[in-house]
Amino acid sequence: MHHIPTTFRLTAVWLFLLVATGVTWHLGESGPEGGMTIAFAILAIAFFKCRFVAWDFMGLAHANLFWRALMLGWLVFVLSLIAIAYRMGIHQ
Repeated sequence: MHHIPTTFRLTAVWLFLLVATGVTWHLGESGPEGGMTIAFAILAIAFFKCRFVAWDFMGLAHANLFWRALMLGWLVFVLSLIAIAYRMGIHQ
């Protein structure tokens, strides 16, 4: 039997997403002076935001291991490509 997330959990995740979005915006407003540290912090926040959305709002918490691994693998792949592109862009 699948466990449905409680209203409290969904509200807590939603509040986390709101705060994380504000933090990401604030970090992004620091401009390029923050360099790779800020860029990786933003990508890390994006990872957790995507993970919470997928697990709690899309229901992947109860999907089989294949789908969870596929989602996390895709997410790591995309965020890695963004990090590589950013790093290559600041070295030009």
